[in-house]
Amino acid sequence: MKPDNFLVGFGPKASVVHIIDFGLVKPFTLPSGEHVPCKFGKSLTGTARYVSINTHAGCEQSRRDDLEGMMYVLLYFLRRGTLPWQSQVAKTKTEKYKKIMDIKKGTSPDELCKGLPGTVSKNNCRGAQTYAEVRPRAQVRGHAELFRAA
Repeated sequence: MKPDNFLVGFGPKASVVHIIDFGLVKPFTLPSGEHVPCKFGKSLTGTARYVSINTHAGCEQSRRDDLEGMMYVLLYFLRRGTLPWQSQVAKTKTEKYKKIMDIKKGTSPDELCKGLPGTVSKNNCRGAQTYAEVRPRAQVRGHAELFRAA
């Protein structure tokens, strides 16, 4: 998920937001109904600016990572097109991705929320980092309140 995946209507449909490009979507359950097992050692898939810390670390992406990525997109919009880990320069993509991951890990919720409207609490910003700390395939229900709009 990235900002480019959101289209806003115009005229009488100016309040309509469309989400597009589901090219990386995959099922999270097996035909038996069991959750797909977690895999490690995966290469980064997606836009480094918005992927979860676990994705940077090589964990296969899951719903948890989708929520963390959505939080980064929301923060990008609220911060008027900036995130602390943008514009990193490195000799290789691997080095650049590592720099981005290190900055994400080191950025506190207070820093992510600094200057945002009062309706955005530290708990909303903390949501992205909470998901980075949860083991893969953790139940989303327990942290849903972190992602609700205030």
